[in-house]
Amino acid sequence: MWVATYSSGIIQFNYDNERDSLVIKKRYGKKSGITDLYIKDIALDNQNRLWYATQTGLLGYIQNDKNTTLGAVLNQQTTIRTLLFHQDKLFLGTAGKGIWVSEISDNTPIFKPLKGAKKNVFRKYISINI
Repeated sequence: MWVATYSSGIIQFNYDNERDSLVIKKRYGKKSGITDLYIKDIALDNQNRLWYATQTGLLGYIQNDKNTTLGAVLNQQTTIRTLLFHQDKLFLGTAGKGIWVSEISDNTPIFKPLKGAKKNVFRKYISINI
């Protein structure tokens, strides 16, 4: 289990059946290379990487207990509020700077803003059966 926090980074838990409680497995914070600890969203991709986005617009992922920080991938002063994976794309929802998208087949995604009418973008890219 993973928890995103607003002041302590990301915490990974395990469940202890005998004690019926959660046990902290690992903390990912400043010592792990996450400089902005205000985590706005986390999401797993199909390669089992836990991606995170922060208040100051930083993006990164954790895989095999190792943090990889990609930095401010949008080159914008904005919060990344939402991460969404659809097929082989990662969508970033921002606070006032629109929706950005990138292929995630490699470890260095290049994001581009979505263009067009919002209703068309929503139907084409964000419509998902839950």
